[in-house]
Amino acid sequence: MLLLAALAGTVGLSGPGWVVGVSCAVLANLALAHGLSRYGADQLGLANWVTLARATLAVGVAALVADSFSRPAPVAMLLSLAALALALDRIDGWIARRTRTTAALGAHFDAEVDAFLILILSVYVARWAGAWVLAIGAARYVFLAAGWTLPWMREQLPPRYWRKVVAATQGIALTIAAADVLPLALTQAVLVGALALLVESFGRDAWWLWSHRDATHGPVSAGADPDFTLGFPSIRPASGRRRQLPTGVVAVLTVLAVLIVWVALVAPDRPSGLTPTAFLRIPLEGLVLISVAVFLPANARRVLAGVLGLALGVVVILKILDIGFFMTFERPFDPIGDSSYAGIGIETLRAAMGRTEANLVVIGIVAGAAALLAFTVLAMLRLSAVTAGHRRFSLGAIAALGGVWVICWLLGAQLVSHSPIASTSAASLGAGEGRTVQADIRAAGFSARTAFVTSPTFGGVSWLAHSTLQSGVWADSGRRYNQLVSTDRFTLSQAFTRAGWRTIADSPADDRAWPQGSSFYHYDKVYDRRDVGYRGPTFTYAPMPDQYMFSALQRLELAKTHRRPLFAEVDTVSSHMPWNRIPQMIPWSEVGNGSIFNRIPIDKNLDGAFWITPSRVRAAYARSVEYSLNTLISFVQHYGNKNLVLAVVGDEQPLPNVSGQGASHDVPISLIAHDPAVLNRIGGWGWGKGLRPSPHAPVWPMSAFRDRFLTAFGSQPATR
Repeated sequence: MLLLAALAGTVGLSGPGWVVGVSCAVLANLALAHGLSRYGADQLGLANWVTLARATLAVGVAALVADSFSRPAPVAMLLSLAALALALDRIDGWIARRTRTTAALGAHFDAEVDAFLILILSVYVARWAGAWVLAIGAARYVFLAAGWTLPWMREQLPPRYWRKVVAATQGIALTIAAADVLPLALTQAVLVGALALLVESFGRDAWWLWSHRDATHGPVSAGADPDFTLGFPSIRPASGRRRQLPTGVVAVLTVLAVLIVWVALVAPDRPSGLTPTAFLRIPLEGLVLISVAVFLPANARRVLAGVLGLALGVVVILKILDIGFFMTFERPFDPIGDSSYAGIGIETLRAAMGRTEANLVVIGIVAGAAALLAFTVLAMLRLSAVTAGHRRFSLGAIAALGGVWVICWLLGAQLVSHSPIASTSAASLGAGEGRTVQADIRAAGFSARTAFVTSPTFGGVSWLAHSTLQSGVWADSGRRYNQLVSTDRFTLSQAFTRAGWRTIADSPADDRAWPQGSSFYHYDKVYDRRDVGYRGPTFTYAPMPDQYMFSALQRLELAKTHRRPLFAEVDTVSSHMPWNRIPQMIPWSEVGNGSIFNRIPIDKNLDGAFWITPSRVRAAYARSVEYSLNTLISFVQHYGNKNLVLAVVGDEQPLPNVSGQGASHDVPISLIAHDPAVLNRIGGWGWGKGLRPSPHAPVWPMSAFRDRFLTAFGSQPATR
């Protein structure tokens, strides 16, 4: 309580900080009281007082982390408390050993404080490093939960100094990440390494507990120096005998290990390759690794198996990501360029499913990835041990399979196209058209010309298309996008700025600063959802309907008198994904602040089975696209004047369950104008009349639009 009061008097502490701080303090005291009663102790030793001081510091960190959800965190104070708590972790153990007061209570208390501090730090860091970081803080508690249902998971473990190293690494890595002094990519690499060590440590302990699940254990003596895996006491069992598993169980575990390693090595990385015959291949990498493991000494063999198991798990995760990206974006996963999209993907998931459901999905994904790493490590350990124990048989099997591999390699034999039986895939890893709405805008005196452009993206990541269209540079990955926006490439918005126009971006899906809007595109103003005064409901992904967005554009910019000519990039959002509310067009005079849209009932059809029913998804997408285009046309008819010109482009095809597997990246592009002279300028482009492109319409790369547009309308062609 004194620490919380001191924090409140110095850096400040809000209501949530006080609630969390006091609650954690009460729980810590109750847990300690329970421990004193359980272990029959009547007082705390000096070492335990140091641990209690660490617990107090951890409670202070928890209060500051809770406070950070409502206002910026006092990072210096938070890091000071966390670093001091980590430093004292070395002192309490040293005092216990020097005073010969080591006991089960002190060891257990120390480990629980470690686990709690790591959990709190992971919550803080996960907010910008990614929700997967929560797996670091949750690992000890997942292990505890497993013990509730699996009695053998509650047994004691033999001491292992490596556990202490792993536990200390988690605290240090999270503290470094919390300091936010390293680039995000490097911070995430540090955290991934820490998580990998944690998975290895817990995986090894889980395997040991399974292998000795019926062994008996003796009590911890006062003079012992027990070790803990984030809270689980680990002392050697009284019986030194290793329990032998039944022969049938050993055989099943061995076969399972072989299958895990085999499948991980030969599994395809594209959805088209996911066929049963694709797994009927011989992985050269597996033969080489087992050959090496057979001749290594036991300790070196285990280390190699652990490292290779982690590497193999990472390969499998990358293959799964590749398959997911091919199914979504029609391209492989880029580990460097695409990693930055994790946060955006989580936000989109939350918008589509709700925060709680999305968080559960993310936690499930992280837990699944951690389990996959653990399984591959355990499988490699098992496989290397079995082959080393049966060296003669293993060498014979390797020689036979190696001979078959060489023959198949020479003949180029394959059961599936592009999947040779002689596999080295792990080492070399590296629905129709959407419905359109026909609308006639000629009643308002406007005409349109339409064709196709090939988008650099598919299913999402629309800013790649925006940058490609504006800059004339093909940006088909996060890496290329980041490289592009760090240059001074001449964009369409800059061309209009040079011509004396006011330039703006209207991005209603954004809710934070966008520095590239000024540093790369050089917009005079960027509008996001915070700037347009919307007071209505959200629509799944879309924070507001397109009609409100166009109404706000008219009110904030177009309706102003004595203004300069305006260039605006307007990112419509209604057609990005199906809605949970389907609005109808309302009179433009009634749009107001958007609260009128609260009257629209929620569509109950978007239930859990919605996304796995392609016909329902396609129909819902069609309604969204129809609404988006109808809104655009209504806006032109209602507010359009003789000077209005629109270039309307689809930034990407929707997801494969809508567009179909293998769909092209071609999207429609239209130029709409009232003045016939505008469309006369593009007469040589060969674009067809109307808003619906002909199947025989020209198809350009999206990157070609900038130069052709500037050639048609600029005073001189662009030179860079």
